[in-house]
Amino acid sequence: MVCLKKKHAGFIHKELKYVELHGCVCTINAVEFARHLLRNVNSLKKITFGSLDKFYMGGRRWTKGFNNYWFERDFIHEKLKDEVKGQCQLIIL
Repeated sequence: MVCLKKKHAGFIHKELKYVELHGCVCTINAVEFARHLLRNVNSLKKITFGSLDKFYMGGRRWTKGFNNYWFERDFIHEKLKDEVKGQCQLIIL
């Protein structure tokens, strides 16, 4: 039996201060990436989500654009609100 374990390099992000995510930012992958940054990057000052595009809601359903904008904002805020530390701002455009 062969057991393969993927090792991840231990990156230290001392210089990373500002992150902007654009496009389809309401996917679980984008939110998980932002959560990882918020948990692991102590130098992060601001993370910005910017999208008025449609996004995937699951079950083969996409939003229809601007009408669902507030749902998108609420989704991102709900998923990340507990991860934001005092020195970092979460901006959802």
